Amino acid sequence: MLPNMARPCGNGASDFKLIPMRSVYAFIASLVAIALVHISPIRAQGIGPRPVPERRAAAITGTRAREHLSYIAADRMMGRNTPSPELDSAGNYIAERFRMYGLEPVAGSWFQIYYLTRSDLAEPTSLTVNGTPFALKQGFIPIETTGSGSAFGEMAFVGYGVSRADSSYDDYRGIDVRGRIVLAMVGNPATDDSRTNRAESSARNKMLLAASHGAVGLLLISNPNSSHFLLPNGYPWSALYPKAMNRPPLLYQSPLPAGAIPSAGISGDVARAMFGGDLRAFITAADLIDSLRRPQSMLLPARVELRVSIRRDSTPVRNVAGMLRGSTNPDEFVVVGAHYDHIGHGQGIGKKKVADTIYNGADDNGSGTTAVMLLAEAFGGLAPGERPARSILFLAFSGEEEGLLGSRAYMADPLIPVEKMVGMINMDMIGRNARDSISLAGKSRSPEMVAIAELANRSEPMKLAYDLEEMFYRSDQASFAEARIPVLFFSSGLHADYHAVTDSPEKIDYVKLAHVARLCFRTLWLIAESPTRPAFHEPIGE
Repeated sequence: MLPNMARPCGNGASDFKLIPMRSVYAFIASLVAIALVHISPIRAQGIGPRPVPERRAAAITGTRAREHLSYIAADRMMGRNTPSPELDSAGNYIAERFRMYGLEPVAGSWFQIYYLTRSDLAEPTSLTVNGTPFALKQGFIPIETTGSGSAFGEMAFVGYGVSRADSSYDDYRGIDVRGRIVLAMVGNPATDDSRTNRAESSARNKMLLAASHGAVGLLLISNPNSSHFLLPNGYPWSALYPKAMNRPPLLYQSPLPAGAIPSAGISGDVARAMFGGDLRAFITAADLIDSLRRPQSMLLPARVELRVSIRRDSTPVRNVAGMLRGSTNPDEFVVVGAHYDHIGHGQGIGKKKVADTIYNGADDNGSGTTAVMLLAEAFGGLAPGERPARSILFLAFSGEEEGLLGSRAYMADPLIPVEKMVGMINMDMIGRNARDSISLAGKSRSPEMVAIAELANRSEPMKLAYDLEEMFYRSDQASFAEARIPVLFFSSGLHADYHAVTDSPEKIDYVKLAHVARLCFRTLWLIAESPTRPAFHEPIGE
């Protein structure tokens, strides 16, 4: 499971959106119909949805779970870091089990390949104002999404570099910046109704907006009325901070847009040179924008040359995918997934050095990965005519510990179209803590999915807790929810061995792991057989 992320998320009943009860009642009625088939003789006549095939649920055992987890979380897997040869070995193991259990490859392959990019500054990277050079790091720092190349031209100050669609504020109105390099302040302007927009304040969007108006480069600076030091606002490139970053991180990035232009944050000294050696005109303009809430854009008596060179190296990484084709509605899919990576070996996260340096990740997330394979075997053992109505897509994600990279990459280029994904179940850390309890998240987004899980839980009851909302954005179901796919997140929560070398296979409760997997088996079956698709509800406060 990903360490805590600084993103707001639902936490408690106060964050749940009021759901239109008509749709919920209609869905629950369909669940009642499903529940009745377990006690009604009409199924023998071929009428109504089919009951859960309990003989296949019974095939999910702790013994089988131990077999898989002992491989996935063994020392020889070296913590399954993304990327690593050991992660590839784990992926091969999962794919081979999918094949053995009768699943089909998706789009002709057991793997979805995506690329992680390591970016860093290269030479030449420089900035001159009226022929005077300024030092990289002290005077300017390119932003993360900068384009590569050279920009040379006269300057224009464009306030916050914002142009709102409703025309309430437009820094580009009445000024021609074609062929120029523009200077914009970090952040965004207030308006009479105090609206703010985080998207418009991003450096990336300011860059694209400047390019759309014909600018050839962008320079960013802090507002002089709220920042005393006016230091460069740029990306902390490894080339500039080698001790802090060691080497550039691997990130999942979509290709830079066609409108990417050379862009950098600058210091107060660089701005002073652009304003003719005196910042008073800049300070006055910034003050007028903030007080009058009207643009103060202007041309500047300066010629600037900005050169940015970026070296980008890509590394392929794999998600694992397998499919069980549905019996009557194969073009709709229920997704079940878990991440199979962990944090590798070494000092780890916030832990002191110890003799054992391998972070096995048995619970995080060997347990969820094991459950996906157990489910593949249970469903794969069904004859074609016995399979659920809808298809089931089994996914094992890489890169979760680095920021949900695998699931983000999957949703950026899904193997199955989004509109065909009926719902998604994610399992992350399901093998520890109280044997008779499991926690769920997703109630605010899909009460119907939770209702199905509660119905599935009747066959072999566990205590269901709804205390995971604060952790919602820390695992892979978040990538699906952002695409408005109904999701369920199963987890038994954190423990003292979280992201420690002591998260080892011998500490797993295999009885519990198998119990949770059987609950997910029944839940998947009921979703796949339900005559009604669960709905996605937008939670309030996000």
